[in-house]
Amino acid sequence: MLSKPGMLLFGMINESSKGAYEITKMLEMMQVRWWFNISDSTVYSTIKVLEKKRYITGSTEKNGNMPERTVYTISSKGKEILETSIHGAFLNMDYDTTTFSIAASYLSILPKNEIIELLNKRLQVLDEYKRGIQENISQLRQSNLSPLIIDNIERMKDIVETETVSANRMLVSIKEGD
Repeated sequence: MLSKPGMLLFGMINESSKGAYEITKMLEMMQVRWWFNISDSTVYSTIKVLEKKRYITGSTEKNGNMPERTVYTISSKGKEILETSIHGAFLNMDYDTTTFSIAASYLSILPKNEIIELLNKRLQVLDEYKRGIQENISQLRQSNLSPLIIDNIERMKDIVETETVSANRMLVSIKEGD
C-alpha cells in the first residue's frame, strides 16, 4: 500500500498531469495541512520515489518565457497501485483516519458499482470493530481498571461510529448520483 503522501500525490496527478510546484500550490489552496501535515520537501521527495518506482513518469515542457518544468503523469502500473491502496484504506480500520480521508478523496477513479461495493464492505469492517470494542468494554467494566482506560476504549468506539456515519453519507451520495 502507498504511503499517505504517495497516495495523496498520486490522486492529484491522476486527476491531471502536474508539476511538483503546482502540487505544492494546490495543497496550500486545498488547505490540506489542516488535516495532514505534508511539507514541500516531502512532496518533492515523494515524487522522486514514485518516479523511481515507475509509478509516475516525468516529461519536460516549456511554456513561453517560463523556465522548463517537469510535469508528471501516472503510469498504468501507478494507477493499479493507487486503486489497490484505495481498496486497502477502505477495508482496514485505522484510528489515524488520514489514510482513509486521502483514499476517499480519490474514490471517483473507481467505477460506481465498485465504490458502492467498497463502501458496503467498509461498513461491515466498521461493524465488526464496533462489536469487538463493545465486547471489550463489557468485559473491562467488570475489572478493576481505571475508568480512564475504559473511557479511552469508549473513545475508540466513538471514532468507529463517526466513521460509520461518514461511510453511510458517502454511500447515499454515490447512490443519489444515479
